[in-house]
Amino acid sequence: MRNRPTFSPYLACLLSFVILTSCGSIENRTEQRAKERVTQFIRLMSEDQIEEAEELLSKELAGGESKELFLDSYDNWQLKDTSIVIEVGDLTFHVKDDSNRAVVSLSVRNERLQFARRASMPLKFEKGDWYIGG
Repeated sequence: MRNRPTFSPYLACLLSFVILTSCGSIENRTEQRAKERVTQFIRLMSEDQIEEAEELLSKELAGGESKELFLDSYDNWQLKDTSIVIEVGDLTFHVKDDSNRAVVSLSVRNERLQFARRASMPLKFEKGDWYIGG
């Protein structure tokens, strides 16, 4: 008689299933996470950390010609302050086109300079997290 473990093929299948499903995790696919990413992007731009902010761009925007125009629209001297107030509003998902896209409405203001700006920022879910642009 041989003592072959009969559970090893079943265990291997189970482990591969767990690994594959964990790669496609949707843990960061929440509305709260999308709003955090937008806030993080605005904070980085206001602190002149443009290289770090570029890491939050979707690969479509980062590789496109409109990247500089997009970054320039958030590179405003009136927002270069640590006391800016970021209010993230509604998050709207594109259900018809692509479920991996959303648009966030937000307002950013600098109360010290009495400056305010409203914007709508597109988001795209890729690589397990939300990225700016899309």
